[in-house]
Amino acid sequence: MESVWMAGNPAVKNIFPFIGTPGIKQYMPETEPIDYFNLLFNAEFFSLLLTCTNANGEKTKRNAHHPNARFRRWKNVTVEELKVFIGVILLMGIIKLNRISDYWSKHYLLDVNFSNYMSRNKFFLILRALNVQTLPGNQSLNKVHTLIEMFNKTMENLYYPTKEMAIDESLILWKGRLRFRQYIKNRAHKYGIKLYMLADHHGICLKIHLYAGSQDLTVGGRDHVKKVIRLLVANYLNNGHSLYVDNYYSSVDIAEELLNKKMHVTGTLNFNRKGNPKQVINARLQPTEACIMHNNKNITVTKWRDKREVAFISTAHDSQYIETRNKYGNMSFKPAVQVK
Repeated sequence: MESVWMAGNPAVKNIFPFIGTPGIKQYMPETEPIDYFNLLFNAEFFSLLLTCTNANGEKTKRNAHHPNARFRRWKNVTVEELKVFIGVILLMGIIKLNRISDYWSKHYLLDVNFSNYMSRNKFFLILRALNVQTLPGNQSLNKVHTLIEMFNKTMENLYYPTKEMAIDESLILWKGRLRFRQYIKNRAHKYGIKLYMLADHHGICLKIHLYAGSQDLTVGGRDHVKKVIRLLVANYLNNGHSLYVDNYYSSVDIAEELLNKKMHVTGTLNFNRKGNPKQVINARLQPTEACIMHNNKNITVTKWRDKREVAFISTAHDSQYIETRNKYGNMSFKPAVQVK
């Protein structure tokens, strides 16, 4: 059925009741930070890491033919050694030094006592052997597929999100050779591995999908954006969630599809999206002016001008002007959909 667009805000916004229970699903009485760490880095994770790393270490050792090769000294690691290794990696993110080997330096300006917990040679051996691949074949995606699926399953069983959720992409810097390396021109690091992520209001990551470009059989090809959204929100439909997105993901079609599954959508909107009301997109506005239209399916599209024109779409918020203040305390009025 064709959308019928009408001027202004809808008289009533029908908001779905949120029926989820946000928070950790497991009962945790008195807890320390390490207890939350162990929820993610659990026995299943360390079993995968231990099995794959030791197997890769033994394989690399067999192929180390030079008599002085470091890997001729390889010995299978234990879970405790892997925990120390991860602890060292995390500390490296806090204590910034120029080179990895500097963390084992005895110079009084650099001494951080890492050698008290793991030798430099042991660290480099584990770093070289580190592996989580369980799928056969040499495809690059197979090397991390099991780990990503384990994370997604763990988060599904462990935590239920808040009503508000968001989808965005992240680019992991990678300049090496990789078939599905992506290029995003507006990023500081333009080349890398692209992840699609779903997170809740607190910034807790709920689900990850590593995008493999033309090799991606899950979300690649026609209707790519719709496939990404369907994949990430599949576990949270019909519960009254509100999804926030940028203009890469938003459209009238997507808003309508999720509305039929009791999920609201709010976000910026590309002017050239199919289904946009032409009266809004073609409107010429003066600063602080807005053009607002809604359709018979409870979708509101707004075009507003501040320093430049920007369009919004929402099934949860209208575009009534509300009072806002900037960081200097100056008051202004903006459409509610932008403030929300």
